[in-house]
Amino acid sequence: MRRKQFAVLLFLTMVCPLYAVAVGINFTGPSVEWSTLAPEVKAGMAPYAQKNWNNMTVTADDPNGHQNQGELQKVNDSRGLPVSGLKVRVGADRSTQIWPLDGADWGFTEGDAVLHKGMVYPQAIVEISGIPYVRYDVILYSTAGKSGGRNSASIKKKAGAGAVDPVGAYFDNFIWNNGNYAVATANSPEAAKAASASNVIVFKGNTARSIIIEWDGRFDNWSGLAGIQIVPSR
Repeated sequence: MRRKQFAVLLFLTMVCPLYAVAVGINFTGPSVEWSTLAPEVKAGMAPYAQKNWNNMTVTADDPNGHQNQGELQKVNDSRGLPVSGLKVRVGADRSTQIWPLDGADWGFTEGDAVLHKGMVYPQAIVEISGIPYVRYDVILYSTAGKSGGRNSASIKKKAGAGAVDPVGAYFDNFIWNNGNYAVATANSPEAAKAASASNVIVFKGNTARSIIIEWDGRFDNWSGLAGIQIVPSR
């Protein structure tokens, strides 16, 4: 009987999705209802798609864009369960700017369309601390208004032990892609301009407990950061 139970457990481990648990942060725009994901709605690129996104609103009181910010003190995972100790803060500094903006659906439908209808732009600095996963991927979703653009994103550890994806930075070429996700591979603005459409940036194999993501959407027109996922990996 024990051998049979072990065989069943092994089988389930092999066939069940690797990304059964994740944390999703959805940035809302000024039209908050337009860009808010309901808990039961799934969004995100396969195989990372999830429910129970944490909707996050950034202030827009500072016309210079230096002091606008947002913070999540309580974060749920894709099962709707609280993740103890995990905190998210987004803002800017004296040399950067950030505002919440509305985006378009860009051919996406259902939850993915909602995910793309809100963003932070143009130079978001996102600090994520207390990440509980031993090893994890970070997925960033781009969006824009009616015109596309190019953007970059970088990742670094905030402090302490652990490491982040050694590639460190990628560049998106956010243009029309018929509502399909495509992962960026370019490592420079020039490479992104010559590349086909991309709208997702993935940093793999991170182990740092606290990270900083720096977003820059000022390359050709404008694009913004629509959402972030933190996904345990092997």
